[in-house]
Amino acid sequence: MAKKYRYLIGIIFFLAVCVGTGFAAPVKDAHTRVELITEVSGIQPGRPFWVGLHMKMDDKWQVYWKNPGDSGLATVIQWELPEGFNAGDIQWPFPIRMDYPEVTSYGYEGETILLCELKPPAGLPDGSVQKIKAHVTWLACGNICVPGKADLSLSLTVGLQEPSVNEPVREMFKKTMMDWPLTQSDWVVKAYHEGEYFLLHLMAPQRRFSVPKQIEFFPDANDVIDHKASQSFRKVADGYDLVVSKSSAAKGDISQLKGVLFLDSDEGWQEGRRALAVDTAVLDKSTEEEALEKAAPSALNRVRASSFPSNGNVEK
Repeated sequence: MAKKYRYLIGIIFFLAVCVGTGFAAPVKDAHTRVELITEVSGIQPGRPFWVGLHMKMDDKWQVYWKNPGDSGLATVIQWELPEGFNAGDIQWPFPIRMDYPEVTSYGYEGETILLCELKPPAGLPDGSVQKIKAHVTWLACGNICVPGKADLSLSLTVGLQEPSVNEPVREMFKKTMMDWPLTQSDWVVKAYHEGEYFLLHLMAPQRRFSVPKQIEFFPDANDVIDHKASQSFRKVADGYDLVVSKSSAAKGDISQLKGVLFLDSDEGWQEGRRALAVDTAVLDKSTEEEALEKAAPSALNRVRASSFPSNGNVEK
């Protein structure tokens, strides 16, 4: 009997600790351990806070980015929130390129955190417990692909004072945020049609910059580039030129390139950040040269000097 009571007391203690600590019970499915985590111990009325979907995959298993590439499915979070709460979009860290014999996909290995900002209403009663729920679906792939799903929840207590912070979780969030694409940068990105290729001309903010190990463009939308084709770059006078093969499945002329540029170098694009958000029009080279010739011949010469033959060779 005493053993039974100790067991019940242990359950009660566990449930008490889980309420308002920023953690909830994890779920393991499809070779992936998932849980909701937050850095705050409670909710302040009207003050936004971050909630992360923490995904830890078994060795040699992967999950997918918002654009999975040739195959795969993006992770989906369906929120069930208390009245008056709003959830922002998933903030995606930059992915890695995953090459297989027949396809190339984009996603994550090891572990990742998908963060969403939640905004609570201003009129929450002090001391109330708010339960945040999420239905999560994903596809995990290793030697086979397995769909996963989980119903997760997180309970947080409302308080008028600023909540305490879980420092280990805050550090995890900070590390994840460093992998978000920069939305503002001193770099200038221009895109051009070059036959069967896109030429991305990346203009550096200063004259001194190193040659990176790799530059890779990850498009937001599918059917824009040939995911399987290798991407090649070279250093030019004012930055880099990156050549990316167009998708044979593209519908009509692509007029806008939107996605993420990954730079594998110690300094990154700026402040150590290795991912840069891109949303730029795709220009016809001859059209821009005509405009530049009218504006400034020297600018035209810079464009011609940065032209890159679309043969897929790397020249550094």
